[in-house]
Amino acid sequence: MLASFPPAQLGWMALSPAACGSLITGAVLLLRRLDMTPRAFRFATILGQTAWAAMAAFLAGATWWLFSAGVGTGALFHAGAIVKAGLAALAIAVAGGATAARRAMLAARL
Repeated sequence: MLASFPPAQLGWMALSPAACGSLITGAVLLLRRLDMTPRAFRFATILGQTAWAAMAAFLAGATWWLFSAGVGTGALFHAGAIVKAGLAALAIAVAGGATAARRAMLAARL
């Protein structure tokens, strides 16, 4: 099935996860080096908690859709292996977001 894609698109599929990982790593390193004011740190903490809550809500909806995909009038949107892998990646991201939000709250108290 992948053989039907053009080589440029296959290359992009192979490189895009590495590019996303590099972007995230660079952003984390940049944010760790910044000296934030207490007000900016509080804003970033609230923003992180809000993002974590939104990701958790999206994960709950995606999980509900995944487990109810076979119910009803035919499987119009069949959940395949790629969807399940994406859901697993989202679950890992939600766990990471929860950890980051918890660590930020602990750092704010110090």
